[in-house]
Amino acid sequence: MNIIYFKGNPWAEGHRILQFEWSGHLSEKGLHFDFEVLTAPYDEADQNSLEDEELYDYDEEDEDEDEDEDEELYEDEEDENENEELYEDEEDDDEDIDDWDSKTVWRNYNSFHLTSEDEEQQGLLIGSKERPFNEKTLTTTEWQVDFLTEEQMEYLDPEELSFSIYLLGHDSAAFHTIVFSQNQDCTYAIQWDGKIALTYAGQEEFQYEFHMKIDSATFEGFTIPSHMTDEAALALVKQYTVHPENFYIVNKKDQRLLVWA
Repeated sequence: MNIIYFKGNPWAEGHRILQFEWSGHLSEKGLHFDFEVLTAPYDEADQNSLEDEELYDYDEEDEDEDEDEDEELYEDEEDENENEELYEDEEDDDEDIDDWDSKTVWRNYNSFHLTSEDEEQQGLLIGSKERPFNEKTLTTTEWQVDFLTEEQMEYLDPEELSFSIYLLGHDSAAFHTIVFSQNQDCTYAIQWDGKIALTYAGQEEFQYEFHMKIDSATFEGFTIPSHMTDEAALALVKQYTVHPENFYIVNKKDQRLLVWA
């Protein structure tokens, strides 16, 4: 299962990833990997637990054929009240704790979204004139991006980061370390660590950590800009890669994509 953990948040078991897309694009700067990540609701595990309890209660009631319907209705109302009290108790407990530790706050923002599909974000730059991409070392390289200096953090513009995130509002992520490993079926497993600043709440320090574990992902290809000819794209590939002869263009869903053999 694809899963993401936010270290120290109320759900130590992590959060299920519903959508993980791994694509890329070609630009005048180089070759970039792009990612799109969307999780299930933060409290999915709590909801499943309540549903299991309700199912168990229902099965018990079903076995007792002689139980009066009025008593069943009364018990159902009691179960609903217990569930409401559980959430109310959590809200009371959350009043005096940090946002990161509060289930109530996390529920308010529903789920996590990471993307580099916005125009402002460049994604993970993996190949440039200065550091050409060698596809043969994809799985032996520890890819790092947005390792900010103290000066960069002091004057940080979140829109200049490689990825945008929605966590507890529109927050910021940096200090990414991404590691790829190839599976037997030619897909890739991905381990991704990073740090988060709750900038939506006015915080500037990247004091929170996340870890993402992807079991199987397939690279879709590098999108070629619509204004760029095939010849121009392949000319850039010669500058941005160690083995340009391994790259070729395919047409998929009205897009031209660069892929490697």
